Amino acid sequence: ASGTGGMLQFDSAKLHDLLKRDVHTSLEANRKTGHELALWLEAMAHQALHNVSSRVRDGIHDAINHTEAFIANATTEAVHRLSNLTTGKVDAAVGAITARSLPPAAAA
Repeated sequence: ASGTGGMLQFDSAKLHDLLKRDVHTSLEANRKTGHELALWLEAMAHQALHNVSSRVRDGIHDAINHTEAFIANATTEAVHRLSNLTTGKVDAAVGAITARSLPPAAAA
């Protein structure tokens, strides 16, 4: 806009060019922002997937460790009970055999 005798004159071609450049600059900025947003969203998705897979992996490892501990404890308990049971039966059997093999006077 240029002033001549207090009157404003608009150069419509110049105004059109300025608007076109402004729109182009805005579109370019939006495109860059959109691209950066897409990259950021992709990075966030990868991070979320990594976090989930880490938690799943940790959960699986925990479950395996708990299962192994449970099996180890149950096995130890079973062996202990079987050992007590076997020892008791062996002791009883040895006692019975000993009682039968001793002469009646020795048993009394």
